[in-house]
Amino acid sequence: TLTEASATYESIYGTIASSWQKSERGVTYRFEVPANTTATIMLLGAEADLKELSGNYPDARYKDGRIVVTVGSGEYQFTIHTGSVATQ
Repeated sequence: TLTEASATYESIYGTIASSWQKSERGVTYRFEVPANTTATIMLLGAEADLKELSGNYPDARYKDGRIVVTVGSGEYQFTIHTGSVATQ
């Protein structure tokens, strides 16, 4: 059973990185977005999980079975537990 994966891409703007790791607590996703760019992150989750994200990400929305959030440059971590999302 696959429990983790990661990938990086060297774009003309800098490194784009994405990874996930499955554990007993849930699935933790990590993202790195290069300076002066934005990214749309799509995570599997329930509509109820939006409550946890909406405080930090007012544009977070639920679409087609996914939590969708747009972020600026930086590093992000989201952990999806059963029925909840934690951000760091």
